[in-house]
This record gives sequence, C-alpha cells and structure tokens, in this order.
Amino acid sequence: MTHPTIISISLRLPSKACHPNARPHHMAKANAKKKDRQTACYIALEAMKGQTFGWKHATAHAHFTLKREQDHDNLAAWLKHFWDGLTDAGLLSDDRGLTHKPITVTKGKVPGVVLTLTRGEA
Repeated sequence: MTHPTIISISLRLPSKACHPNARPHHMAKANAKKKDRQTACYIALEAMKGQTFGWKHATAHAHFTLKREQDHDNLAAWLKHFWDGLTDAGLLSDDRGLTHKPITVTKGKVPGVVLTLTRGEA
C-alpha cells in the first residue's frame, strides 16, 4: 500500500492556556498541553486510517481561521503541542524534521486551524 505524500488535518484552536501570551496557573497550562497533544494525536490517527507513516522530514503549513488577526510568531508557538501530538500518532518520527512554511490567516466566524504536511526527502 502506498502512503500519501500530503496530509491535511483540521483541528480546533489550541487551548487558550497554551497561548504564548497567556499567564495561567502551571497546572492549568499542563492540563491544557496534555489535552491539545491528545486531540492532535487522535485526529491524526483518524486521518491516517490505520497506516503508519513515521515521516522523518516534512514541510508543514498552518492555516488559521480567526475572528481577528494575530501575531504570526505567537500562532506558530501556539501549535507546539499539536506537533507533538502528530509525533505521538506516528505521522512524524520527530517534529524536529519539520520545515515550517509561513502561517496564513483568514478571518471567519468558525475559528480553527488546518495543518497541511508534505512528506520531504532526507
């Protein structure tokens, strides 16, 4: 069976406690991190349809739908636990092999993020 070279995963926005500008209690942040990581893992497993990928190198693009514009550097940092969840699912062998493309943002009523990964070569 051949594996796809591109996969897109639609997710809710990461938890507010994980935003770089948030200042929550450390336990609230720890619980939010765990929740985000598990959410990304479960959604990735569903998208992978039982296949194991284990990509060592990939290009990642994140497209946010938000009610208002936000700083792109903060948005990139906000996704950290989602990348870890994709690694937990086995889509990536390690998230350090990701090459991140610039984040794009559109305004919309239903907030969320679409992560598109393209398998890369070593």
